[in-house]
Amino acid sequence: MRWNQTALAAADAATQADVWRLRGELAAALGDAGEAGAAFGDAEAAADRSGSAVVAGTVALSHGMFLRRARRRAAAAERLGAARERFERLGARPWLERCDAELAACGVRTAVAADATSGLTAREQAVAALVVAGRSNREVGAELYLSTKAIEYHLGNIFTKLGVRSRHQLAARLRA
Repeated sequence: MRWNQTALAAADAATQADVWRLRGELAAALGDAGEAGAAFGDAEAAADRSGSAVVAGTVALSHGMFLRRARRRAAAAERLGAARERFERLGARPWLERCDAELAACGVRTAVAADATSGLTAREQAVAALVVAGRSNREVGAELYLSTKAIEYHLGNIFTKLGVRSRHQLAARLRA
């Protein structure tokens, strides 16, 4: 990959962190795990220099998502937990929901999610969190690498276990 190193060096730390994060996401999408890991490492260093909780949180979230997809759940859970802590301090609810969904996909239950979704499997928690975040069945399936039919199956189980009949009721139940 060709990058303009001079322009990147002249940018502020927050911009550098975003560029490195995007490089990591691109490398991961292209299947270059080594390049992705290195880019995420550089993104975290730049995010620390920036002093911005939002930048550090988004970098940690992206890195955690990459690690989860690489089946490195313990490392993913560590990064995702750090991202969640930052977003919780900021009160950034949509980002918190995304962190909770990713943590649930790693098999980690957060205190908030544990109360509202007791009895759900980790996969059902991940599906529920993404549905509550406003994603369609197709979008949830793409995010979790599942078919639309599998998402429908999980939603049926979620509705039954939580005693709800619609996405709207599910959202109300999980946000209560």
